[in-house]
Amino acid sequence: MAYRTCYFILLSGLLLAFTPSKAVVADKEYKVKAGLIFNFVNFTRWPNTAFKHKTADYVICIAGHDPYSAIFDKISNQTIHDRHLKTVKLADKSAFDSLAQCHILFIRLKNRTKRHALLSRSENLPVLTISENDDIPQQSMINFVENNNRIAFTVNRTKANHADIDFSSKMLRLAQSVTQEQQ
Repeated sequence: MAYRTCYFILLSGLLLAFTPSKAVVADKEYKVKAGLIFNFVNFTRWPNTAFKHKTADYVICIAGHDPYSAIFDKISNQTIHDRHLKTVKLADKSAFDSLAQCHILFIRLKNRTKRHALLSRSENLPVLTISENDDIPQQSMINFVENNNRIAFTVNRTKANHADIDFSSKMLRLAQSVTQEQQ
C-alpha cells in the first residue's frame, strides 16, 4: 500500500504541475485527466454492493464526447485492487438505463439539461460522478477545474457520502477544495 501511496502522490504532483497552453494539443489535457481518473479509482472506496463479485471490473462510463476510451484501453491491463478498468460510452437514449453498470460516470455533455438529469438519476447509486463543467461543480462528486493554467479538481464529499462513496485522505489533500456540509 505504501508503494501505491507514493505512486499516487508522485503521479498526481506531476499531473497537477502540468501547465497546458493554447499551443498544447488537447490530447495532453485528456491524458492528464485520464491519469487523475485512474488515481481517483485507486483512492476511492465504493460499497461492496457496487460490484457483482470480488473481481468485477471498474466500469468508467463516459457521457458525451469521448477522447478517453483509447487512453484507458492502453492501461486496461493494469489492476487496481484486483480489478481492471473498462470504459463504456453511454449513448444518449440508453444512458439512464446504463447507469447501474457504472462505477464512475464522467459527464462531458454540452447540454446542461442532460447533464443535470444524469447527475440527478445517479444520486441514489454508488457511482462516482466526475464533471468538467464549471456550472455544476456542486452537483458532481469531483469536478475538474483550471487553476493558474493547471488542471486541478474539487471534491464534494456530501454528494459522495450520500452515495456511500469515500475518498482517501491523501486524495482529499490534493484537491483544490473539498466541500462537506455539516451534519
